[in-house]
Amino acid sequence: MKVVFISIHGRQMAYSRVRCYNFAAILRGRGFDAEVLTFQENFSPWVKDDGMLRLGDREKCIQTGRALARLFPMRDAILYTQKAHWHAAAPFLLKRLGINRFILDYDDWDLDRSPFFGRDFLNRALFGATGMEPITAAVARRADACVASTSPLLALMRSYNASSFLISTGVDADRFKRKRRPPDSPLTIMWNGKVWGKVLYENLCFALDCYSMVRRLHPTLRFIIAGDGAWMGRVREYAGSEGIGGVEFPGWIEPDRMPESLERVHIGLLPLIPDRENAEWMKCKSPTKLFEYMAMGIPTVASRFGEVRAIINDGVEGFLASGRDEFISGLRLLVEDPALRERMGAQAREKVAERYCHRAMGDELVKVITYVAERRVRG
Repeated sequence: MKVVFISIHGRQMAYSRVRCYNFAAILRGRGFDAEVLTFQENFSPWVKDDGMLRLGDREKCIQTGRALARLFPMRDAILYTQKAHWHAAAPFLLKRLGINRFILDYDDWDLDRSPFFGRDFLNRALFGATGMEPITAAVARRADACVASTSPLLALMRSYNASSFLISTGVDADRFKRKRRPPDSPLTIMWNGKVWGKVLYENLCFALDCYSMVRRLHPTLRFIIAGDGAWMGRVREYAGSEGIGGVEFPGWIEPDRMPESLERVHIGLLPLIPDRENAEWMKCKSPTKLFEYMAMGIPTVASRFGEVRAIINDGVEGFLASGRDEFISGLRLLVEDPALRERMGAQAREKVAERYCHRAMGDELVKVITYVAERRVRG
């Protein structure tokens, strides 16, 4: 059985890396014929960052045609498509023609910002609907199965399609595995990711404020804010304007270097404080960085919000916090108690190795692929 994982972006995006490249590798390790087709890497390698979301209709049509030409000879292959954006047109059309089976995968909430075609007649021809939510619903309903990374997303997918399954994003626990104890000094906390908008900027300002309060008591404390994004410069400016010392901005860390970079980290921070526009996105988000922290034996102080509540037991693998005082309290406890950090880190690692690793993800993925493979191909 052949499975083709399809994404709009390349490996630099976490959802493509984890839910396409990693999933394909997991299946190959279990004897499946699996490959990855990303529109950015195969058809527009010169497009950077989120430029794939802003292409014009002409270029979208050209790339859809190229994808159809690439996929058409793969009759009966399962087309495992990450998100219902415009790039889903080609695999979905092959599903509608009865040529291929089709799986729709969602790792976070995109229904209110999904880029499709600008012209309604194109959306109607390729998806059978117009508008972001109606198109997503149409694609989900006709899929042979839907896969979600979090419980809130699973509930949404099941409202469209009863054949919906949960596969957490997880982490490669063999690669994300601490090789040595972090140095005793300086004590280091970390956040990493892409600061793409105001809501993440405000979350990082909150994290900086909490860190600053604890650093007044522990002046050698360090805070690494790794990543990039349009608003990262403003985060750097905020730290400077507030006189917050001990903050490092190493920039984007390549995924292959992330385990090495986490070797010197003692505590992870994961604020998830939504604004009105991004509440659903944050509630449904699969916290990839949290799994990486946990796999490295790093305890985390995280917001008591969304899927994180189902992953961390408060006071066991880390601390859950609902506001500034709880964030500062959890961070201070971990800073001041090495034995607590070590115990929580070990429990975090144990949970990931049991429930959120490639082995566990692979078990669930094979169930979904087997379920779809046994279904008759129909449009």
